[in-house]
Amino acid sequence: MAIDKFEEARSDYYEGIKCDPDNPHPYNNIGVTYQYEDQLDKAVENYLEGLKRIENEPATFIYRNMITTLNRLGRYDEAIKYHYIVIKRFNKPFDYKEKAMTLRYACRPAEAIKAIDEWKRVVEYNAENTSEYNSFIGQCYFEMGDLKNAEKYLKAAKNNSQNASEELGYYYMHKMDYKKAIKAFEKERDYHQRNLYLAMCYNYLKKYDKAKAIADKGLEQVNNIGENQYYHLAQKYYLKGALLLEAGRDEEAIIELKKAYKRRKCNTCDFAKCHEASYRIGIYYERKTDYEKALEYFQEALDINPSSVEYRDAVAKIRKKMKR
Repeated sequence: MAIDKFEEARSDYYEGIKCDPDNPHPYNNIGVTYQYEDQLDKAVENYLEGLKRIENEPATFIYRNMITTLNRLGRYDEAIKYHYIVIKRFNKPFDYKEKAMTLRYACRPAEAIKAIDEWKRVVEYNAENTSEYNSFIGQCYFEMGDLKNAEKYLKAAKNNSQNASEELGYYYMHKMDYKKAIKAFEKERDYHQRNLYLAMCYNYLKKYDKAKAIADKGLEQVNNIGENQYYHLAQKYYLKGALLLEAGRDEEAIIELKKAYKRRKCNTCDFAKCHEASYRIGIYYERKTDYEKALEYFQEALDINPSSVEYRDAVAKIRKKMKR
């Protein structure tokens, strides 16, 4: 199926349905085209038609596509029901982990911990999985406000995998311990997201020249992200805007951030809209001391991704400023 030729693809799939009306695959494929186009309700309709015929060819893919689409619609309770169905039917470790992730999206971290424990029991356990497990548990405790256990598990994750340092860095940023955050981020691979948060830390420490140099490096890395409109274009815009903010180029930043905001999301994202763009636009307006606008965008980011501690902090801080 070629990107950007969805209508043509759907015509072919409808012809396939005429020849074999009990085959679930064409309905799944039609759903995928609508999912790419962000017509999520139509995607759900077609996945449901596929699921009516799933007994003819049992497979996990329609269930998983349905779950992804329901998550993007914020219909988490329905998504979780499908998680239980696909786990009961196929018993794949991947689906245990995805159920835990949906529970986090739904801002139900205590249940997510139980779900990731179930995944731990069925997966082939190794050092990488140990790190992933500890990182997930640490993030859940972080979202619950249990900072002691959050730090314990995030440190354990870091000990098993260098790639787990990023989440520990976010934790230290929340505690406003920017020096420790920098140490954690510096252990991560050198890429745009890591450099964005490094630049933020240096700005908080008022080391503006260092922040600008790192942000400029991140901007060079962002230029390597492709231009495919259905995959990573929103990510490219918001990252560019965020890094421009950290480089002190606010007016250039807002242009890129508004592009990301209009794009809605990347197709690989499980949220309904680019919450990162909303959050960074909020930062822009906060710098302009337009606190009402800042709150509007911070709150929108939190509504899209209610489990984010970063967004909760932003909303709380801007409300304090508004009361002064």
